[in-house]
Amino acid sequence: MEPIIEEQEDNRIGLKYVKMEPELFLNDILNKIDCLVFCIVELHDNAEHCFASNKYMANILGVTTTTVSTSISRLKEEGYIEELSFNGRKRIIAVKADYKERHNLLIKSLNGRVKEPLKQNTNIEDKEEKQKETVSKETDSVLAHGHQVRQAIVEEKKRNRHTEETNDTFVNTKAIIDSWNDIPSLHTHKAGTKTYTNIVTNLEKLFKGTLFNTIPEYAKYKNYKFKRSEVMEAIRRFTLAATSADHLPHDKKYLRRVGLGEFFYCEYKKYSHFLFYHENEPALCSDKKNADILAKDKYPDITKKLIEWYSKFVMKGNNGHYSVKETMDFVSASKQITEFAEKKGIKINNVEYWINMHDCSNVPELITKLTIAMFEEYINKTSKRFHTGFLASERTYSQFLIEYLKETAYI
Repeated sequence: MEPIIEEQEDNRIGLKYVKMEPELFLNDILNKIDCLVFCIVELHDNAEHCFASNKYMANILGVTTTTVSTSISRLKEEGYIEELSFNGRKRIIAVKADYKERHNLLIKSLNGRVKEPLKQNTNIEDKEEKQKETVSKETDSVLAHGHQVRQAIVEEKKRNRHTEETNDTFVNTKAIIDSWNDIPSLHTHKAGTKTYTNIVTNLEKLFKGTLFNTIPEYAKYKNYKFKRSEVMEAIRRFTLAATSADHLPHDKKYLRRVGLGEFFYCEYKKYSHFLFYHENEPALCSDKKNADILAKDKYPDITKKLIEWYSKFVMKGNNGHYSVKETMDFVSASKQITEFAEKKGIKINNVEYWINMHDCSNVPELITKLTIAMFEEYINKTSKRFHTGFLASERTYSQFLIEYLKETAYI
């Protein structure tokens, strides 16, 4: 039995391979996800540069959007990519043209040693053994020297970071304020005003690590010197919350009235929007709606099993956010499975035997496992994209599941 489904557009990226430059995986600061995020950015960096969202990349890599956001920040901080623009909804990033020049110390050193020809041995009988010994020594030398060079790169980056983040305060401060002023719908600030001067003072304190020293509520940030990249990331997250219809809160009037001075710390409310969004990604509206949908679900155990299976088998381990429609599909499927079990589960031959064989506790759980088995068989036979709509389709339970149970001699 093969369910008849309509074609759906598959927006997932099709990759035969991606190339990863040695500058990436030899950088001790980057992890594997950081490297893969860079590969995706580089792949999409065309004439209009890369505007792939964190959610898009998270779906490809099977991680959360928070993980991708952290990788983006780390890649920007390490000088591999740069953010060209962000209007609250669409972010454009690009690979920095000079990133190889910034990270070529290790590559040049290793290449010079790897390409060094092996010394020839005139003794033919000992030639093979001597070559093995030479290669071993060369390898040990390369690895040892590579470690020294990596340490040198880390120290150099620390010095550069100190220069960029601490000594160049004016450039960083102006860049942050200009970036804020470029965001539509947010309150802007003009140079020369008292508010502008206060913002500059707060930013200088932020870079020096003194802004929160006298505020008991934020004692853990005492003497913490924030980097420009951390400030920009917090502003990006706040912008999503204040301007994006996809993110909470629904009523954004208050956030849009927040100025940059109040953003860092509001003396009246004893609250920092900056620290909140430094620590948290803005919540998606769908998360709140999904929570409400799941709270009303009458069959949460079945819904949970369907979501876990879909995440692992269909999405290949992606446990990220599901849309409101997808969540409703899971809940609808669990309801239909339960109704199917009540009406037609009793027709299964030796039902108690099959419940024990499949390690189930009741008929609805057995029908859940058989439904999953049916779809796994279908997915393995076809190249068509599978989506949650198939789980929620009435035809699945009125026709396809019955045919499958007959073909497999359950009924």
